[in-house]
Amino acid sequence: MQNFVFMARMSRGLSDDTINLLFILSFIVAIAVYFIFLNPSNENKFSGFLKWLYNFLSFRFLFLDVALKIIYITSVIITVLTSFYVMFNVTLGYGLGLLLGGLIGTRLVFEALLLGLTLVKNTTDIRKKLIDPENFNKDKINDEFTAFDNIKNKVTQKVQQNTSASAKICPNCNAKNSSDSGFCGNCGSPLK
Repeated sequence: MQNFVFMARMSRGLSDDTINLLFILSFIVAIAVYFIFLNPSNENKFSGFLKWLYNFLSFRFLFLDVALKIIYITSVIITVLTSFYVMFNVTLGYGLGLLLGGLIGTRLVFEALLLGLTLVKNTTDIRKKLIDPENFNKDKINDEFTAFDNIKNKVTQKVQQNTSASAKICPNCNAKNSSDSGFCGNCGSPLK
């Protein structure tokens, strides 16, 4: 308690100029940290604590899911304890209703929050995979397109061969007709 009183007295002793100076200094330090320490070229230069600090400050991983899980567990415990208190001190029906409704409601709210967080994580992972040059193999994609073009060309050639071999040419208008046609589909002349 004595430390709290000391801190309160100290905060009253800071002048507006001192608070403004502290704000400006912290802003300058934040800009320096952002442009010097969090520079993307420094991404793989650190190890140990500095790597963890770099990842933490650049939001490479999120702590929100851990915080949400802890808050969920705390909410469930509070709901259960409150429900038992209401069951034994007010009415059994209200207590059971609070127990079931509170647990289901709490679960639904936190599942929705975690679902949103999962969507953000998945979107971030997909974006990393699309942008990361290590995961992008241009030669492999070009090879797949070349193979597709080769197959398409072979199929087109086969279709043309089958069409020309079995097609009947009209002697009147030179239109191609199927081999089982008796008359030209273009001009109606009899086919031989």
